[in-house]
Amino acid sequence: MRLYTINHKGVASGTSVVTTIEATSAAAKVLAVIRSWLSQQGSTTSAQQAVEIARKSAAGTNVTSPNIKNMDASDTAFGGTARGMCTTEGTLTDDDYPDSFNWLNGWLYLPVPEERFVVGGSGIICQRMPAAPPSLTINAGLIVGEIS
Repeated sequence: MRLYTINHKGVASGTSVVTTIEATSAAAKVLAVIRSWLSQQGSTTSAQQAVEIARKSAAGTNVTSPNIKNMDASDTAFGGTARGMCTTEGTLTDDDYPDSFNWLNGWLYLPVPEERFVVGGSGIICQRMPAAPPSLTINAGLIVGEIS
């Protein structure tokens, strides 16, 4: 399994962003979510936020391209596609892991191997907020494993 981090660092959320990170696997690859996180910097206001890991059957509209890095610098490039800060949603098929958090604490999803969400070839997995957030400067990311 090749590991990749797909993330945003210090981007403006705006109030119309729903999907923060979205990854489509390569046609002949499988993607597994290893870790996901979401936090903000700069606000001292306590506010609750819904968040989820979800599967989609159609991609959203990319506003800001996330950073994609190999976890092993000598490894090959990510074979899929990553999008971020989507203001127009793709087609949601499953909200696999609905959760909520307080912006002052941030959110971390760190599943044990048996609980990792997986999508097949050309499948789409995302981190999204079902309700648009307040306008914040956020950090968001997914670590995905690409399996041949």
